[in-house]
Amino acid sequence: MNTEQQSAPCRSPLDTRFGRRCAGLHAPRAFTLIELLVVIGIIAVLLALLLPTLTGARKSATQVVCKNQMRQMITGMLCFANDHDGLFPNRAANGIGYPHQLKRTTNGKYDFIGPFVIKYLGDPNKIMYCPAQYERFPLTYNPQSTGDQWMSYQYFVFPGGGNWKVPWVDLTKASRLKAAAPVWSCLTQIKPGVVNAHEVDEKGQPKGMNAAFSDGSADWVAWNDGVTTEKFWAFGSDSYYWPKYRE
Repeated sequence: MNTEQQSAPCRSPLDTRFGRRCAGLHAPRAFTLIELLVVIGIIAVLLALLLPTLTGARKSATQVVCKNQMRQMITGMLCFANDHDGLFPNRAANGIGYPHQLKRTTNGKYDFIGPFVIKYLGDPNKIMYCPAQYERFPLTYNPQSTGDQWMSYQYFVFPGGGNWKVPWVDLTKASRLKAAAPVWSCLTQIKPGVVNAHEVDEKGQPKGMNAAFSDGSADWVAWNDGVTTEKFWAFGSDSYYWPKYRE
């Protein structure tokens, strides 16, 4: 080995270019199992601290999106009323129909989609479905369907009927109302073993609903049965709730 080879700098501890191993250099030390477990534990703790915050932020954002959809819906309703002598869209003149039904094809037929939703609000799939309910109650509007169509909001403009659980207020004409009356809300339906609502607590009860009112406002209504919310309609074992209202 010549002098140049002997004095050549080592590139790594295993540099054998000149038939020798470099002395004085050591390979980088790897993490030990205990160190890895400590790092994993720290990450797990951080995730446990952050997840509730992220989940809460996601729920708050969903509630805001839902409320904004409510504002668009009530604005569309007021525009419709302005074009129709102050009347809100009335889906079922004979009182037949579910509060969350967009189109009924039998027994009291009506189509709420074309005359109101598409004309005043646009694509039903972008506005007629509560974003918080999609996983529990997945619905979409299918323009090709010849059957009934549903939404995950509920609409309160009906002339009333035998199934109404509260003294009914005629919501068909805005000028008749003495106070801000609920016109729309998130579907809040309770039936045996199933609760469809914007959010459900650990006991299986609704936490509340977004609602839009006849004065053009939209707000969150916390669940308090008999105080802020009440059953307004029932069909068989299904019960439907709305923000409590009295003129």
